[in-house]
Amino acid sequence: MKKTFFIIIGLFILLQWGCRLEELFVCSPDFITFERLYTQSADMSVGDMIATPDGAFVICGSIADDIFLMKIDQEGETIFFKRDTTPFTNETCSSIAMTPDGGFVICGTQESRVYLVKYDAQGEHQNQNRQSEISDCHCITDEGRGQYIIAGRIRHNNGIMNTYVAPVVLNNTFPDIMPGYQPSPARNGAEAAQAVLITPDGYIATGFSYNSNPPENGAAVHFYGLDNNLSKIENTEKFYHLGTQQDIAHDIVETPQGNYMIVGNFHTTPEVAKGVDMFVIEVNKNGEILNQYSYGGNRRDIALNIIHAHQNNEYIITGQSESFGDSSWDVYISKINQNGSIVWEKTFGQSGVDEIANAVLRTGDCGYIIVGRSTQNGLHRPYVIKINENGNVQ
Repeated sequence: MKKTFFIIIGLFILLQWGCRLEELFVCSPDFITFERLYTQSADMSVGDMIATPDGAFVICGSIADDIFLMKIDQEGETIFFKRDTTPFTNETCSSIAMTPDGGFVICGTQESRVYLVKYDAQGEHQNQNRQSEISDCHCITDEGRGQYIIAGRIRHNNGIMNTYVAPVVLNNTFPDIMPGYQPSPARNGAEAAQAVLITPDGYIATGFSYNSNPPENGAAVHFYGLDNNLSKIENTEKFYHLGTQQDIAHDIVETPQGNYMIVGNFHTTPEVAKGVDMFVIEVNKNGEILNQYSYGGNRRDIALNIIHAHQNNEYIITGQSESFGDSSWDVYISKINQNGSIVWEKTFGQSGVDEIANAVLRTGDCGYIIVGRSTQNGLHRPYVIKINENGNVQ
């Protein structure tokens, strides 16, 4: 009877743990870390990265005037490298998402107009869509079942760029852009949606805007909610002046409490060449600031990405920094907890070389993989770092 009792208790505990696996991660003793610079071509800029179901990663970017896709494994070895050559035009990739058939859809620009491309699982070009009235696409987010949401900018007749958020439907291999949200009437100051998050009520968009009051403060962080019909939700639009000027939000995640963590950068001094810090603000669903944190040193520091860490109520932030090491840009990576305290903080890069982190993902072995760019003598190279749970390359 006693044995049966303990078996039942043990099963109950396992069932309870099974609903909270994120808290019980176990790092593999064979965990592989690396830091690698790729040199397939003379000049390659990186846009984004996505994990694939087979445990690999696909990176998109631009090579000269074309888009490239590069697939690497968990050790950083190249599985394939494909260059999508389109004559007489200039294309870039900003963001990438998986498609239901195992392929990819990317969003970016072609000749200063939004450009969406569908690729198969091997990185071969299948179809594309270029919209002349939409200026660019900064990010694309998968909603499931071949539907996506993009965020970027649209150019009005007066030449001013305003925010634009729109659905994309994948019709066979054609990425079809549906009518989306834009300010009506058009606004006189430039603005852009840098990130869009899918929520049960619709979407949350954030970026920057020059349409706040007073306008002489420069760009403000811009936050607003959209319902499922892409209409602005009343009382959710907020403008935040966090520094002296040029406050820009780059990324957003939802917290377990149903709030949002937004990262970006703001100027701490009027001089643009120095005094830029990273910020993290926690806001509720109406955009009201609950907490505000800043990070950085005595030079320029920019936060570009935020994701959930493997541990509950912790986050990974990546970007670039001039404040640690020499005066060149370095890849910046940190882990913070829910109250904004830094758990650990790292920088990666070579002396005299400029590096930046463009995207970060969790890996299945409880680490993180970061993709970015290394620039030396005007030439760009893809730069990939895989770190363990403590932010180290072993």
